[in-house]
Amino acid sequence: MSVKLIRLLSGEELIGKESDDIKADGYIILDEVLLVGYQMQQNHTMQFGFGPFSPMCKPGPKYINRDLIVFVSEPNDVLLQGYNQFTGRIVTPTKEILPAKELIIG
Repeated sequence: MSVKLIRLLSGEELIGKESDDIKADGYIILDEVLLVGYQMQQNHTMQFGFGPFSPMCKPGPKYINRDLIVFVSEPNDVLLQGYNQFTGRIVTPTKEILPAKELIIG
């Protein structure tokens, strides 16, 4: 399963895992969250947050009809890392670990 960014006709953007169960007329998405409040700041950084998508539904896969989808894309690394942190997944470090010889003081 790969993580996808889905833009809906309503303007909402979801991020979640695409199910391996392929449907011709839509997507089945798991662990979906709503991407909210993102904007470009003067220093060119992005600010965004995550919220529940359809919080009144029971947890589990959600079917989204293709007629409601504007596009489906791969999320960038920053968004993917935020999604993994929000959903409690293991986050891989983005910086190299210092070799032991550089940690020795003196």
